[in-house]
Amino acid sequence: MNAKEIIGLIGAVVIVLAFVLFYPTRPHEKGNPAQADTVDWSAVEDDRSEQLTIRWLGPPVYANGQENTWVQGLLEERFNIRFEPVFLDWTANSRLKSLMFSAGDVPDISWDGDPLYVRRNIHHGFVMELPYEVILQHAPTYVKYLNQ
Repeated sequence: MNAKEIIGLIGAVVIVLAFVLFYPTRPHEKGNPAQADTVDWSAVEDDRSEQLTIRWLGPPVYANGQENTWVQGLLEERFNIRFEPVFLDWTANSRLKSLMFSAGDVPDISWDGDPLYVRRNIHHGFVMELPYEVILQHAPTYVKYLNQ
């Protein structure tokens, strides 16, 4: 190596280091459930005139599932909701799901078969706590069943 090559190499290293050290980054937020926005459940009211839309990502075993089945229709009619199911196969569930979540495309309800994925979703703020009092108020039969 001659002197010009050494100076060029040092210059390239200095430029890369300057870029890495001075490039503005956005602050990293840790997903801490204690710091997450909480819902004032006492102020939540059920307005039956307003239809609720729920995006649901179920288990990846039904990748060929179809929307607007008769069961979906019965549930939507009975509870005044509209389902938007998201169907993924096993490969898409392991690859595309993380990409969807990181892009902000997080469904309202998501199936996670592995507790480590649930833990990761809690860490990133994708899981919301539902207080026992709210479940007791709106689903007393379910609570009774669980407490048997």
